Amino acid sequence: MQDIVPPDGIRSIRRIAIPETKQKPEKARAEAIREVREEFQSARIRAHAPRDWKKYYYGLGALAVVILAVIISSLFHSATVSVSPKQLVTDIAASLVAKKDAGGADLPFTLATIKKTGSVTVKASGEEKVEKRASGVIVVYNNYSSAPQRLIKNTRFETPEGLIFRIDQSVTVPGKKGTLPGSIEATVYADEAGEKYNVGLKDFTIPGFKGDPRYAAFSAKSKPSAPLAGGFSGLMKVVSDADRKAAQAQIEKDLKLELMKQAGSDISGDLVLFDGAYVMNFVPLSQEAGTNNQVTIREEGTLSAYVFNKKSLSAAAAKVVIKDYKNEPILIENIEDLAFVPKKAIDPASDKEVSFTLSGNAHFAWAYDEASLKQALLGKSRSEVQAVIAKFPMLGRVDISMSPFWRRSFPDDVAKISIKRAE
Repeated sequence: MQDIVPPDGIRSIRRIAIPETKQKPEKARAEAIREVREEFQSARIRAHAPRDWKKYYYGLGALAVVILAVIISSLFHSATVSVSPKQLVTDIAASLVAKKDAGGADLPFTLATIKKTGSVTVKASGEEKVEKRASGVIVVYNNYSSAPQRLIKNTRFETPEGLIFRIDQSVTVPGKKGTLPGSIEATVYADEAGEKYNVGLKDFTIPGFKGDPRYAAFSAKSKPSAPLAGGFSGLMKVVSDADRKAAQAQIEKDLKLELMKQAGSDISGDLVLFDGAYVMNFVPLSQEAGTNNQVTIREEGTLSAYVFNKKSLSAAAAKVVIKDYKNEPILIENIEDLAFVPKKAIDPASDKEVSFTLSGNAHFAWAYDEASLKQALLGKSRSEVQAVIAKFPMLGRVDISMSPFWRRSFPDDVAKISIKRAE
């Protein structure tokens, strides 16, 4: 029995020696299992080990900020330019000459003509036989020679329809000056009474010159403010002189208001109409018989005016009163407040030129072309702005605001550049 039982008293089979040939596979398997366990344990330790997340987040944040800044810079890139044009406030008294539809260096004016008809109904005072010849004012032109031409009393003037009108007193038509024909106004009366001579505005020839070279060189036309009217033949209801005068006064008062209101509507924007630069004329029209012994008194009112372009007139005044003015675009911003005083009686409907004084406290402001300024600033850096602005001497102070604030140059799109007038 002693030979069978181990001497240390341990009876476990694990203590029994295993032959060398049988032990190796078991050791290898155990060693492999141990290595796998150790690797797995090491992986678990690494997986649960604390990491430096701050650096990771800071990196992502910085990248996001850069991307956002690029997007904002592209989408919201804009510039606002606040400009203060060069200005001058001074009292002026400029003597100027304007010519009708002039060109070149001359100051032009255009004619504005506005017509309105008014009426008032009054009670008739009776009835009477009336024979009245139409009449009107014409302008006679001498384009024949530089010598004046005298036209005697009752000289005939003929319309294209063959209606004859005569002057009731002799006139002398001035000779022409260069290519400008001489002219004079005259009142003409119809050869007969009747409404068929109420033909308004007409052109005329002088039949007495037929067969003579003067026939083609002399002409006449109605003055717009005094058309051919007033002819009548037959029984007419009449009103007392007092009633007629009161009716005409009311008509003319109403027409003046209507004509000025219409002028204010028609003549605006770049155009200006001054007090003193227009005349109003009122022509009686044929009266109309109404019911219940009523008569309608009628008149036509005509406003004839010199109309000026604000920029052209401002530049003409600047040439006279500003010593260092160099024909830059300029505007008198309060031009409507200045006084227009003609040097002689005016008739805008027939005047070819007008001499006048423009006076008052004028607020000159040099003008600039917004589109040109935007184009010049397109894509320019802040360091290049001064050189650009130097090309616009009409500008005073210039302030620039970029968006986003970190941008250092103007956008490449003119739609993203805004120009504002500084107050």
